[in-house]
Amino acid sequence: MGWRLAESLKVLRAEINERFPNRSKAADGTIGDAAHSQRASDHNPNPDGVVCAIDITHDPANGVDGSHIAARACRDARTKYVIWNRRIWSKARASEGWRPYSGANAHTKHVHISVGPGASLYDSKKTWGFGLPAPAPEEECCMCKPECQDEIVRKLLEKLDLPKDRMTLGARLDRLQRSIRAVGAGQGTTTE
Repeated sequence: MGWRLAESLKVLRAEINERFPNRSKAADGTIGDAAHSQRASDHNPNPDGVVCAIDITHDPANGVDGSHIAARACRDARTKYVIWNRRIWSKARASEGWRPYSGANAHTKHVHISVGPGASLYDSKKTWGFGLPAPAPEEECCMCKPECQDEIVRKLLEKLDLPKDRMTLGARLDRLQRSIRAVGAGQGTTTE
């Protein structure tokens, strides 16, 4: 069976190659080898023939820092999981943040990024943001941490300037959703 790389990963690789044209590609990878084919791996084609994983070589001498790649990837909604430097982050267990990874390959020479599930995620051609400056170390994968998610919601609520009453966060979000639906339906704003 033929295979192709997920479109989102083609975009990722192209952005990294454009930003870091002299980077090493020694540990880059897409389609799995014989060992991968013997087990479940996103390096193997899915039922539609799409490979949903890529490895990007860690090459700090030429600007490609695995920590930067991993931090950007785990912030993206298309990312299913990331493995880097003996750690793993997955969307399914995002509340746990980065966890120890003890697989046979420690992933110290490359960052593994898997995308999906679903074609709307893995074939999205949206930018990954590698034209942007590297995140500060303290910002690394902030959306992976529950405390950062709470802080982002708090800042969003401040910007929305909602009434300062004793409503729960859930009630505030319900009010916000009703307001958004009302505006979208052409009813202007609501004060429910």
